[in-house]
Amino acid sequence: MMYLLLSVTVLFVVGILLRKFFPEMCAICFAVFTTWLVGLVGYLVFDTSSIGSIDSTTLGVLMGGSAVGGMYYLFKDKVESWQIFKLPYLITAFGLVYMALSKNIEANIVILIISLWIVFFLIYFSRNKQGAKWFKEIVECCKNW
Repeated sequence: MMYLLLSVTVLFVVGILLRKFFPEMCAICFAVFTTWLVGLVGYLVFDTSSIGSIDSTTLGVLMGGSAVGGMYYLFKDKVESWQIFKLPYLITAFGLVYMALSKNIEANIVILIISLWIVFFLIYFSRNKQGAKWFKEIVECCKNW
């Protein structure tokens, strides 16, 4: 865990320096994303016993943070009607993180993700008809948090 947390700290400083060239870049997002990406590659590809232990729990925390941050980033300037897809996006991201760290594709998670997207697309396409109430409730839920 210490290596990953130290990596986030060092890469945050690097991110601050890179903002000179990329002013829109978030240094924390850069640090967390780069840390878990390199950590995930090490976890999946290399024998980590020879280079130090890569803690999958810490990787999961960092990846989950990026999933939530990515959701807010992707949906911040989108039209209100697209806000309904926050939950399917988040469950998809969490499912992918879990399957990557468990090194196993689980059919029940894939079925859940596909089913969730289908249901939310149905609600989205019926937003001006019988699904209007559901649509409004879902969008308003996280709107002013």
